[in-house]
Parts: sequence; structure tokens; C-alpha cells
Amino acid sequence: MDIDKLVKIKESVDDAYHPHASPSVKRLFWFMVAFFPLVGVCHILTMIQRHKVSGAWLFRKCSQGYVHPHMNMVMPLISLLLTIAITVATILLQFNLKSHIKPPAVIILILSFNLIHSLNWSRTFSTVYAMPPASSHLSFSKDGRRSLFSMGTKILSPKFYNALHALGYLWGIFFTVLYSVLVGKRIRHINYHYELLSSAIENTQLLLHSNDTRRASLVASGALHIKKSVEELQISNHLVFKYLKSVIMSMIAINVVSIALLGWSTTVILICLSKQVKIYQDYLNHRKDAVQLGMLSTQGEKSDPDLLDGSFKEASLFMSGLDSSTFPSKRNSSGRSLSFYTRNSTCMTEQGSWRDWLPTLQRGTVVEQSLWRSNLMGEMSNSQSSGQARLKSQYRTLKRYAINTFWQSVTSMLLCFSYMSFGITM
Repeated sequence: MDIDKLVKIKESVDDAYHPHASPSVKRLFWFMVAFFPLVGVCHILTMIQRHKVSGAWLFRKCSQGYVHPHMNMVMPLISLLLTIAITVATILLQFNLKSHIKPPAVIILILSFNLIHSLNWSRTFSTVYAMPPASSHLSFSKDGRRSLFSMGTKILSPKFYNALHALGYLWGIFFTVLYSVLVGKRIRHINYHYELLSSAIENTQLLLHSNDTRRASLVASGALHIKKSVEELQISNHLVFKYLKSVIMSMIAINVVSIALLGWSTTVILICLSKQVKIYQDYLNHRKDAVQLGMLSTQGEKSDPDLLDGSFKEASLFMSGLDSSTFPSKRNSSGRSLSFYTRNSTCMTEQGSWRDWLPTLQRGTVVEQSLWRSNLMGEMSNSQSSGQARLKSQYRTLKRYAINTFWQSVTSMLLCFSYMSFGITM
């Protein structure tokens, strides 16, 4: 073994051992370090504000036995912890760039995977808890009026819900802690054998320049130590990437379950909201038809609330027995006939702007369990017959619930798939 070969081995190992980053990447890291504390302050302010409104509890067991997360506190808290973890890891990586990778930076990054998973898992089970009761189909009451599902048994039993909820958190904790320990040990192993390799190469170089009679045997022994250290470095490096891949795959596996639960629960919620929105829509249309037919006057609805409900049923029965030929039709500019029902049933079915389908940042548009007990989801009874303005307002509120739920689901799905894509590419 000559000196040139030893120099090439040392340069090759050093290139793989020491991290490299361009000046622009280093500046980006320091920008993140300066920016993340501002994000953390925003999370703290959010927690303080929501604490005043809804309390500081994180998880609570309801009267039915479901232990559900308080997303107004859980989300900013986990986001704050994630911000702190990434900030600390980024600072440690900046110092590691000057020498070599040390275990703390990598361990904190692995543990941050669990924080991301916990954030996603909490959102999923908050949505599952917000699902309507199991009897989630609208039915007709004895008097013929539509009534929403009663507050009966939920689709998932409390024991199954709580067990699955806890299992998801334990899954993330177990795998991130396990692989962070394994990766930390391997990185320390790499650092140890790198020191041995550097020492062996240095000693061998000195022997090659010496005139010691035992030089040949000592150089051969040094070469064996160098070979063994290089093999150990290769094995440890392979195991580190294997462990990182394993922890990412474990997060992807539980993420698939989370996506399935989120998609299922969101679909059920949207179906129920759509049904109730359709009821309001039909109710308002029939109500206007009743006015057009003379069965209901605008003044009569103010003085006698019973008139609206009775006229609605009467108008519904009457309209169902009529066809389009019963009423005179007009023709539009293209010569096509417009029936009485088409012309006058535009109360809430008119096509709105595309902006109506965008999410809103207004408060009170997140679906919670209390929504299914509210007057928005009740029967079209006399208590709700206080005028067209109120009915339209309730209709728009329900529509905002549905649109925001849809966009929240889309956003959550995109985040889940982005995490999965990131893990797969690694």
C-alpha cells in the first residue's frame, strides 16, 4: 500500500463523512432559524386567544364515552412543538456543517415526524368525532314532515374509537423513538470508526516514511485496520439509511389509514350536509311556489307562522299532481318554453358566482358534533318558519359548512399525499 492510495482513501471517506452545503443553503437555514420563532409566537398567541374562548383542555371524554381532541388547542400546541423541534434541529445542523453529523440533530428530525403525524391524526379523529349519528339518513316523520336523524348511536363505538385513536398516537411514538435510538447509535458508531480510520491512515503514512525493520508487517496490519474501518463505515451508513427508510414507511402506513378515515368521515358529513341543504332548497322553492299560487301571502307568514308549514305541505301535494301544461308558459330569447315552475322556483337554485365555492375564513364554519343538534339540522317546523330571510341565512350557513368541509378535506389530503411523496422519494 503506497501513500497515494492512502490519500485517495482518506479523501473519499472525508467527502462522504463531512456534510456539504453551499453558501445559499446556509443562508436559507439561518433565515429559517430567524423566521420560525415568529411562527412560534403566532402559535402561542393563538393558544392564548382560544384558551379564553373555549378553555385550555386538550382531550375530553364526552357523555357518550368518546375521548376526542380539542383542535383549537391541540393544533397550535403541536404546531408550536414542531416549530421548536425544526428550529433546534436546523441550528444543530448548521454547526454540524462545520465538522460532521452528530446524533442530536438527526434524532430531533426523526422525532419531528411523529409531531407531523400527531397533527394529522388529531385532525382525522376530530373529523371522525364530528360525524353525524349512525342513523344518518333523513326520514319522514308520522305527520309527513322531513326530520333529521335523532342523536342515536354513532357509527363507531366508544371503545373502538378510543382504542384506534390511542393506537395511532402510540404507533408514531413507538416507531420514531425506536428508530431515533437505532440511528443515534449508528451515527456514534460511524463517528467512532471514522476516528479509528483516520488514526490508522495517519499511522500507516508515518510507517511508510520510516526505516523501521518491522515496517512491512506494521503497514500490513494498518492496512487491515483501514479495510475493517471502511467496511464498518459502509455497513453503518447503509443501516442509517435503512432505519430512516423504515421510519418513513411506518409513517406512510399509518398515513394511509388516516387518509382512509378522513375520506370516509368527510364523505359522510358532506352527504348529510348536502341532504339538509337540499331540504332547505326545496322548502324555499315550494314556499315561493305557494306564494305564487296564492296559498301563502307575505303578510300572512308574519302574522301566522302555522300558515307556512301547512301551505308548504299543501303546495307540495298540489304541485306533485300538476304537469307543466297546467300553467301558461313563456318563451325565452331562444324560443324555448319556460314553465311556471322553472320561472318561479329560483329562490335559492340560481347559479352563483364561482367565488361562492371558495372557502371562507369566517368563524363557526368548522363542523363539530354540536352542529347535528342545532336548529340548522332540525325539522322544517313552525319554530323555523320565521321568515324567508332567516331560512335563506340558515341555507347559506349550511352551504358554508359544506364548502369549508370539502376544502378542509382537500387540503388535508394534499398534505398527506405530499408527506407520502416526500417519504417515498427518500
